[in-house]
Amino acid sequence: MKIELQPSRHKRHESVIQRDRERGLFSMPLKSSLPFFRCNQGILIHRIRAGRVHYMNFKPSHTSIEFWCGNSGFMGKGVMMESAPDRAVFCATCEGRAVGAGLCGNREINGRKVLYRPKL
Repeated sequence: MKIELQPSRHKRHESVIQRDRERGLFSMPLKSSLPFFRCNQGILIHRIRAGRVHYMNFKPSHTSIEFWCGNSGFMGKGVMMESAPDRAVFCATCEGRAVGAGLCGNREINGRKVLYRPKL
């Protein structure tokens, strides 16, 4: 099950974007992805918020992933997953923000209503 991704929180100045584009350095946002990510070196399962494919010399160079907690990762240094394995440890910040943003259906944690409004 793929999810629709949010816009990235990171903004770049337009003059930097234009200069880099002329040199073949640019990135394109991902529109959808699998919902979970596990870093090879980490122990937590993160929820994916946004992602970008980066280009160098007009060729894809790498894919970066942003998580709801504010951390980020790269494809190749982790794996996207459709569902988390049994007994997996989730990032509490990612879970709380995803639930509060309404991505998991009911906006409740431990029976309490929660709300999270992401900064854009």
